[in-house]
Amino acid sequence: MDKERPLTGRIELHTWRDFTKVMKVMGAGKWIYRGHEDVDWELKSGLDRHVESLLGEPLSRKMKSCGKAIHKDWTRTDFAHNLPRAEFFAISRFRAMAQEYQTWDTNVDTLIAMQHYGAKTRLVDFTTAIMIALFFAYEKRTTGKARAIYAVNYKALMEQDGMESGYMDFLKRNERQIDRGDERAWYELESQIENHHFQQFALNEADENIQACTWERQRGIIPLYTACSNKRQMVQAGVELMPRTFESFDENLATALKIQKSEIKNPLRLVSDNFSHAPYSPALLPSALIKLVFDASMEDDAWQFLDQANINASTIYPDLVGIAKSVRYDGRILGV
Repeated sequence: MDKERPLTGRIELHTWRDFTKVMKVMGAGKWIYRGHEDVDWELKSGLDRHVESLLGEPLSRKMKSCGKAIHKDWTRTDFAHNLPRAEFFAISRFRAMAQEYQTWDTNVDTLIAMQHYGAKTRLVDFTTAIMIALFFAYEKRTTGKARAIYAVNYKALMEQDGMESGYMDFLKRNERQIDRGDERAWYELESQIENHHFQQFALNEADENIQACTWERQRGIIPLYTACSNKRQMVQAGVELMPRTFESFDENLATALKIQKSEIKNPLRLVSDNFSHAPYSPALLPSALIKLVFDASMEDDAWQFLDQANINASTIYPDLVGIAKSVRYDGRILGV
């Protein structure tokens, strides 16, 4: 990455013309996206939020109901020490209970399925399609708040410490060759994020991470490009990001992107004026993470913009789930 470019940035959008320009400028980059209904939401996994809820009140009160009083105040680190075993047990239990419906070959496949069906896991959902992220930012029609889309540079995640050398070792061990197996293999990978060999390497890394069942690991992110693993992920162009440790997701992401944790929620503002008035090109965008902030005034026209792209619940969610979610009561008929 260009060291002269900022690593993180914030782009404030005030009109849908601004967003159209953003899509055009970012189109050439290796970005993955996640939409948030509230600009103040942090990048957290379901497991992060679950642990924070446990820490929100004295844990001794929670455990006394089970006859197990705890005589000290637990911290996030205490949970991080115990969560690897808890995850391994949860995966085993889910696989055993769900075998009547489906079976999975690996632990990571099972964890992805758990995420898909609503279990609290350390995985965080992203998408390669910015319009899909926009849908999730506006899935709840009315909030009166600014919305946000986080954009993370996928290439930066692949280039994190240890990932590149680990991938080359994987190719050598498995006698895999890309472009005759020479030193250009990694750079060939940069141009196609769906590369089969890298994805197999990432899945192996994730499975070994789960199998290790220990908290002593180096922070980072394992990107799992799993768009074809099930129908919903294929429709939503899904990418799962798996933190290497059981510390919070944003701590792992900050390490992977070589930024400060505080820069994720509050990155340096990129422009002080309307984005449509700024002469930006892909080369001038931040190189690791961008937070797109949508003004609350854009809420009224959001669904008109999405409808024009045929992005709605019936196209985002497969089968009857999507059809049911797409049924809405028209405000004009209701007289509001």
